[in-house]
Amino acid sequence: SESWRASGETRQNLSLNLARRSETQRALSPSEKLHFRLASSTLA
Repeated sequence: SESWRASGETRQNLSLNLARRSETQRALSPSEKLHFRLASSTLA
């Protein structure tokens, strides 16, 4: 039960991080977005 709750919170945090990241990308200009995508793909 405890581990299930922990994984649920982790999943929620991941989706929040994804939403925040997409909002950040939307705020960037196209050239910045391209650079951001290149940087994130290099990190991944």
